[in-house]
Amino acid sequence: MIKTCKICTNTFEYCTNCAIKHIHYKQKGMCSNDCYEISNIIQRYRCHLITAGEAALALDMYNIDSKQLQPKIAKYYEEILDNATKLEEVVPEENVEVVILNDEDTTTSDDE
Repeated sequence: MIKTCKICTNTFEYCTNCAIKHIHYKQKGMCSNDCYEISNIIQRYRCHLITAGEAALALDMYNIDSKQLQPKIAKYYEEILDNATKLEEVVPEENVEVVILNDEDTTTSDDE
């Protein structure tokens, strides 16, 4: 049986009655282990287990830019890149001194 990968547009063979059945990424509907890992990264990001920056870095290891992605996966990838870019703009440089001006003594309780 010929199936289309859930992550990219590649097709692959899957047989429910032979040895191909036992390949874990094919059981999940993906053409390769790379697509399986891409799926896991996107799922971890969508479940808020990793940040957009962490997801973008992890996805880069699988050359995701060179793949022809399914439309829904491409949308998730763009969301990750957009959110990672926004975070880079907000994060201050290292060695930045933060000064908090507060004249009140917050070490004691007013209930004394």
